[in-house]
Amino acid sequence: MTEVSSIENLFSSVYASLMNKYAVTNLPKKGFNIVKFSRNEKGFLTKNVENNLSIFIQILRLDYKQTGINYDQKDRLSIMLFLIGFILIISDILIFRLNNSAHA
Repeated sequence: MTEVSSIENLFSSVYASLMNKYAVTNLPKKGFNIVKFSRNEKGFLTKNVENNLSIFIQILRLDYKQTGINYDQKDRLSIMLFLIGFILIISDILIFRLNNSAHA
């Protein structure tokens, strides 16, 4: 299991909850930060780029099969990550909403 601080666990839970509610329903509960995919998937993603939308969110929206692998992380600057992450949450949600309203 990944060892992280309580603030990182809180952030992951809040991020996943907000993203599940407003953007994608298949985001892993504790989030993720590494993705590995095939050349076919890479080709599709390259041809169908959604500007200003996280590649992670694009992959989840395409409903590719997922497998989770837990790993140990070294200690990080929790507060800085929390602030950066919070900004990314808001921007992901806003961009997702804007992209959907533009396509509607």
